[in-house]
Amino acid sequence: MNKKWIAWICAGILVLGLAGRIWYVNQNARLPEINRVPQGESAVWSGLKFQITHAELWDYEEFYKAYDAESHMFEGELSSEWDAKVIVLEFRIDRIEEEADTLNIVNPIVYVHTRNDTDTFLTAAINPNLQEGTFRSGETIRIPYTIFEFNIGRQNWKKVENMTMQYTVRLGNYPVRNEMLVTDIEKM
Repeated sequence: MNKKWIAWICAGILVLGLAGRIWYVNQNARLPEINRVPQGESAVWSGLKFQITHAELWDYEEFYKAYDAESHMFEGELSSEWDAKVIVLEFRIDRIEEEADTLNIVNPIVYVHTRNDTDTFLTAAINPNLQEGTFRSGETIRIPYTIFEFNIGRQNWKKVENMTMQYTVRLGNYPVRNEMLVTDIEKM
């Protein structure tokens, strides 16, 4: 019986120690600084300056036809019950630090509770300067993000269709999180 009590006391001490550590970290951890950048203004991240110069919202099928990129479409048929759209953001990207020799365009777009990452193959397909390796500082890149209705539900989908959905593009998370707001979207 003594061994059971010792085991319970040790387990209790471990639980209290873990709870204390969690409390301590939550009280003392530094939260990231959030820098919200309106569309058209620039944000600096990883030695590059990003600026959203244009935004478009496309019907899914129309986008892939317009860019002759059907080989990159979602494999399988979209159910007739669900819809999809593609939001295309045009970024002007300038190198501001000599050490910034890597073009990092894997920046997620965030809306509702969903985060979509960049489809790098599709991005390369619609940006010949990336495929050919001729992209230079100061040029623009078009980055598409696919939005599926089944990921956000019908009520939020109405916001996408009515052009009232709020989108942000995140550049980094810590110690500074740049949130580029996408507010002026052209319907194609």
